[in-house]
Amino acid sequence: MIINLTSKDTKHIALIHSTALEGDFLPSLGFNFLNTFYSGVILKDGVYGFGFEDKGKVVGFVLGTRDSVDFFSLALKSKLLKLSFFLCLQIIKNPLIVKNVLETFFYTSKDKGPKAELIVIAVKQNYQGKGIGKKLTQALEGEFVKNNIPEYKLTVHADKAAVQFYEHLKYSKISSFNLYDKLWYVYSKKIKGYGKTSKRK
Repeated sequence: MIINLTSKDTKHIALIHSTALEGDFLPSLGFNFLNTFYSGVILKDGVYGFGFEDKGKVVGFVLGTRDSVDFFSLALKSKLLKLSFFLCLQIIKNPLIVKNVLETFFYTSKDKGPKAELIVIAVKQNYQGKGIGKKLTQALEGEFVKNNIPEYKLTVHADKAAVQFYEHLKYSKISSFNLYDKLWYVYSKKIKGYGKTSKRK
């Protein structure tokens, strides 16, 4: 069942992010960082979050935004002290991550395409392959339509199996860039049916 994410869900989605996307950079900053990050953006204006609930537990989630540049600024402003504290702990352990931290919060300067973005989507491993990811993207697209957003983008590792998932759902590759010394693709998608259920401003 699709649900709207609230502040009480931040620990659940941080845990899902940490495990389902374990090899990515943000999970390497630790659970406390992710939990703080999500608590700083959930329910904020222009941020849209949905979870998939099974037997009362969130097993997958998607987070999108009207403007990706504003999104990361919002996260920093909302929880600056806590985020800085958890970042410092990780930097003490591994000073080399400073470069990756800066790239994370300023990658939008390399990004192309529409402002609206699917920031992150993750599903627990034992729930993958059951169509949950597709249902979550559809929920996000429905919210984009309600807010007069006809098109959005996302970024993904060029070598990830997720590329096949997005291409199967008819996303179009529009550009690429380097992040964390890896190649990333930018995909965009025009929301099917936009204009029939909403009016442009």
